[in-house]
Amino acid sequence: MFSPRDLEAFVAVIDAGSVNAAAQRLFRTQPTVSRQLAGLERRIGARLFRRTPSGMVLTEAGERLEPMARDLVQRSRRAHAVMDAVSSGAPSFVVACPEMTAMLLVAPFIAAGGAVSDVLPAHPADVYGKLKAGADVAVNTSPPPPGLRGVPLATLRILCQVTREHPLAGHERVELEDVVGRPFVVPGRGSSVWTAMQQAAEGDGLSLEMATETSNAPLAQASSAAGKGPALVLEPPQFGLVSRPLVHRGRPLTSTFYAAWERGHYAGEDLLRLASALAEFMLGTGHELAFDGAAPVAS
Repeated sequence: MFSPRDLEAFVAVIDAGSVNAAAQRLFRTQPTVSRQLAGLERRIGARLFRRTPSGMVLTEAGERLEPMARDLVQRSRRAHAVMDAVSSGAPSFVVACPEMTAMLLVAPFIAAGGAVSDVLPAHPADVYGKLKAGADVAVNTSPPPPGLRGVPLATLRILCQVTREHPLAGHERVELEDVVGRPFVVPGRGSSVWTAMQQAAEGDGLSLEMATETSNAPLAQASSAAGKGPALVLEPPQFGLVSRPLVHRGRPLTSTFYAAWERGHYAGEDLLRLASALAEFMLGTGHELAFDGAAPVAS
């Protein structure tokens, strides 16, 4: 029988690259982690690592063990979380989401008493994959893949943000075709803003060749403030920019937030309640984001 602590040490060495770094990450001593690895190798009857100048490298046996070890470590942590929730009467979960979502939504939700203990930041394309790496629920602006239980949370308007001196600042709302014919700035391909714009533009034969792509919304806003054209984002304005709704043929361009989790999660009903609470918080009064309306969470 494998000890959860030994498997945790094994996974930590893989992720940290060395026994010493893994010990620091686990708040254990280096000899303790070395003994745990040695004990694991004795029970398996094979070496798990090769020491190289660049760090610890998995052997064939180690590669076979890794996915099982990660699964068992995650299950052990979830079991502890379940019992902690039972004893305290207050379940708390780990959320995976893009960094900006963590800052703008999840952190304020935690401050308001939301049942979230930690956040795993990830690139939007990698968010749902974090459900295999310790996250209980993922929050993202792309629909969850098949196989997960997913619910919509709320819909946000895409905003056109410009300097106060820009001609578009005088508009109540900004048509997409008035933006794409000149330089503009947008979070990169794969973002929900880019996807919504691309779908709208392709339908009318509009070109997006004038776009400058950035890695995130704050950089797009900074570029706009520096005179590189309107920034198309979901986030509240900064750097002195003003916001106007972005529309296409008079209809708002929007992006929907989703929450998703594994169908077999031990606390599926608690996660549904968490999603409902987050949706209610997102639509609450006084929030800075431009919500277009509720996307009711299914019961």
